Amino acid sequence: MRLPRPPHAPPLAPIARAAASSLASVLLASSLLGGDVGPQLGPAAAFASQPLTEEQKLVAEAWRVTDREFVDREFGGQDWFSVRQKMLKQRYDSRVDAYDQVRAMLAALDDKYTRFLTPSAYDAVFATATGGVVGIGVELQTETEPSNRVTINNVVPGGPADRAGVRPGDEIVNADGEDCTRLSAEEASKYVRGAAGSKIGAWGPRPRPEPAPPSPQVKLAAVTKSSATLGGVPVGFVTIRQFSTSTAADVKAALADALVLDLRGNTGGYFTGGVDAAAAQGTADHVRDRQPSQRGMDTETPLYLLVDSRTASASEILSSALQDNGRAKLIGCSGARPRGRDGRRPRTFGKAVIQTVSPLSDGSGIVVTTARYQTPQRTDINKKGIAVDMEKDCPISTEAAKCLPSKLV
Repeated sequence: MRLPRPPHAPPLAPIARAAASSLASVLLASSLLGGDVGPQLGPAAAFASQPLTEEQKLVAEAWRVTDREFVDREFGGQDWFSVRQKMLKQRYDSRVDAYDQVRAMLAALDDKYTRFLTPSAYDAVFATATGGVVGIGVELQTETEPSNRVTINNVVPGGPADRAGVRPGDEIVNADGEDCTRLSAEEASKYVRGAAGSKIGAWGPRPRPEPAPPSPQVKLAAVTKSSATLGGVPVGFVTIRQFSTSTAADVKAALADALVLDLRGNTGGYFTGGVDAAAAQGTADHVRDRQPSQRGMDTETPLYLLVDSRTASASEILSSALQDNGRAKLIGCSGARPRGRDGRRPRTFGKAVIQTVSPLSDGSGIVVTTARYQTPQRTDINKKGIAVDMEKDCPISTEAAKCLPSKLV
């Protein structure tokens, strides 16, 4: 996921374009390389006598962003400019009506990752991407139709949610008195995070002896670090649950004689975070050539990556770059996609498309698929995943140290 900086937000860390081009072969649509594609609409005479309402302006803005960014220039087989004209002829009684129209426009593109974000959902996505979140230690997901339920995808071991008995698969139906059954994962996420030291009560349908008391909030980093000595070898463990703008620096700070990156359950996050983390391990000579001033890349420390079937997107960018360059071994843990009939090793999730999050003028936003990528060896992993180098019976609840081979090499 790429994320622009809103005017009121602090600056993000610089993005190395060279890293993106060398670690993943990004196939950008021509619109991303400069200008819109297709004939440009001049002033519409049909609308000249009547100014656009604020709702119509918002719908038109969403159309322009999608027209500029969307990777599929066929736009789902639609006459894309006719879509604009049709939407601007409509009258919208409220901002909610305009939001519904934008949702319908994006749904017609037939891309499950392209979607609309309400203002609160956009703020939540931005906070997650920049690492500025304080939560109870859960990752939410919206299940596919027809249920569209908001469920727990991942629980941070030892966090408040884990201590309260929350488990993956639980559904969030109510949080702090707010009905969450009609919300998306992005919208519901604001109810499970807040200021450090605040409290939250969340309930799901799974029977419990009594309602769980509100859990105290703590600062939960997207990256956690620890170290141990195994067989006389110092080993640094880095657990990455979500990629953000600070991930690369966090990984670099945790280097030891051997390094284990735990990507189990990591569904992605900030796209460039995965690229930068791989660049920090020295997997792309092109990055060093283009940026000779960059220092501290580690090309010697033995490296292992723990992955499973939920390891996706930015996690797969990092995993494929390190594996293709012979920099790391991938250990497929319990939960990795099982062997197929062809006898292939277990694999990661297989999401090789990139989304850009764009803010709209009223504080809402849209997520648009803007690019596809391949591994450094030009392998398409979309809907296929990455084959691991070795297997281990090691679910996400298992301590990372127990997932390593008996002898570190």
